[in-house]
Amino acid sequence: MLGGRDADQNEELVKKYMDRYDRFFHSQAHGGPITVLKTSAPSEPSADIEVPEASKRQAAQFAVCCSSVWKEGRGAGDAYMVMPDQVSKTPESGEYLEKGGFAIRGDRTYFRDLPAEWAVGIACEPNTRVLGGPIEAITDDVETSIEIEPGRFAQGDAAKRMYRAFRERFADESFVRKVASPDEIQKFMPPGGSRIRD
Repeated sequence: MLGGRDADQNEELVKKYMDRYDRFFHSQAHGGPITVLKTSAPSEPSADIEVPEASKRQAAQFAVCCSSVWKEGRGAGDAYMVMPDQVSKTPESGEYLEKGGFAIRGDRTYFRDLPAEWAVGIACEPNTRVLGGPIEAITDDVETSIEIEPGRFAQGDAAKRMYRAFRERFADESFVRKVASPDEIQKFMPPGGSRIRD
């Protein structure tokens, strides 16, 4: 799954990385990333495969959490899915598209009331790294994770709280400092305020 961080990356995702059989997701709320669910590895040709419903839901939830839904502190939001051939840079007559924006034509598949819930975790195998995403999407890939939701703590402050919590979970604090510094954790969080879920 790929998601853009800004208008330039949204443009690049659609032009360079989205293939014929991938799935395109976007939140109904403004200011979200374009999210592309890949159906093949980068070195493989695009294939028309059956995409599991759980994967579609996770991609839709990613789009919701990284949109204004999170920034505005809302608990849930909607997203839709379309096929790549429904996505165009050509606006309807009399309309204008902003940079990073696309015209969507045809029917959309909607995912309603997706919760604004997220997790950040530390993976040790096969590579040691931080992962972030919808809770169900990362749980099986990390040793430990912390669940967050929209809240009052600025992104940097929430990342520091998570860093301290991770340090308590590992005997080697220097390991956590090298792998999951607050700055690294922050890269894997949705934009806007957060709080650690109870």
